[in-house]
Amino acid sequence: METKNLFKNYFRLLLTSSFIILLFYPFLHEIGHIASNAALGGKLVDVSLLPLPSVLFAQNDMTSAQTAIVGLSGTFLPLSAALAFRRRRPLLRYMRLTLLLTCAYNVILNIVYTVAFATGSPVENTDMTTVLYVAPNYFGALLFANIVFLTVIVIEIKKMKAISFLSKTISSVL
Repeated sequence: METKNLFKNYFRLLLTSSFIILLFYPFLHEIGHIASNAALGGKLVDVSLLPLPSVLFAQNDMTSAQTAIVGLSGTFLPLSAALAFRRRRPLLRYMRLTLLLTCAYNVILNIVYTVAFATGSPVENTDMTTVLYVAPNYFGALLFANIVFLTVIVIEIKKMKAISFLSKTISSVL
């Protein structure tokens, strides 16, 4: 009987984190781009949410600042959702933590892509690289914004006492 519950709890955690990482975060990420683009009066050219999410905008009518905002909003919306989502139930806390960690991963990649662009080794087909091609003078602002995002994420994870929470959650499964 206990083995059955352990398997059920483990499967629930695995399914939850997979859902957030593979579907929920990318959906929020692209919706963030779409919403900010619409709010700034940009033109949406193409949207594909499955199998791999992507959004294509006409950047001709946008200023460099607007392009930078649209680029950052892909991270801002999932981060805002993670910050707004505060529940005490263990599975919901786990979902929030998974979303925060996924945001952290994305922000770290954004920082790497921004620095790579500045050093002359751009990583193609990334949000930050695309924005920097259009608005190279926003390098500092994009780097600063991503560092602020990462700082907020680290503070939130620390406030959640994530290490003790994860160790309790994992030990309850194992």
